[in-house]
Amino acid sequence: MTDDDYDALSQKQLASIKRDMRISLEDAAVRATYKVMAELAQPEQEPVAYLCENAVGHKYFRWKKPSSAYKPVALYTIPPPCPTCEALARTVMMDQTGRDA
Repeated sequence: MTDDDYDALSQKQLASIKRDMRISLEDAAVRATYKVMAELAQPEQEPVAYLCENAVGHKYFRWKKPSSAYKPVALYTIPPPCPTCEALARTVMMDQTGRDA
């Protein structure tokens, strides 16, 4: 083989590697996009009650949203922890204390 043949072969291999990398990157971008879309598609949590304040300054709770004159602050329930976060917290605790919680 001549030097030109080696150059042509290496250029062909380089083009093939670039094409494979581009396809891999495009696939990764599509997967990441779908993951973000799924996260954003999660339903927004509704408030369970409102903390309000009347004209005198007394604070009280209401189940239904009052007008803005009562300065309502939406109150939400705490979502359940995700299994991954719970397992990670348990692992960290075991590492620090040497036993399971």
